[in-house]
Amino acid sequence: MKLQKIYDCRTMGQVFDEEPLVVWVECSKDDGAEFKGWYMVSSDWAKYYPKQYYFHQSRLPSGKVCQRKVSAKISETLIDIIKCNIDQVVDYAELYKQSTKGA
Repeated sequence: MKLQKIYDCRTMGQVFDEEPLVVWVECSKDDGAEFKGWYMVSSDWAKYYPKQYYFHQSRLPSGKVCQRKVSAKISETLIDIIKCNIDQVVDYAELYKQSTKGA
């Protein structure tokens, strides 16, 4: 599976409230299937969301658009991809904290 996009997907309100990092990921397989979803990196995710992650298949290998829940194996693969690429994600809450320290 190949990583297409990974970024901080929190709203500005969540960033200003310094809620934990939530990462959006988009990946594709060689056969054309595409997968998307979010993952809360923090260990205290239960305070904020009922689940730590949600992933879905957004395109079938045939090219048809869909929204289908993924298997546990695909979820684990996507989480592994996120963990391997987390250093590419800009944490906007950290940037906000740094910019307001001097203010």
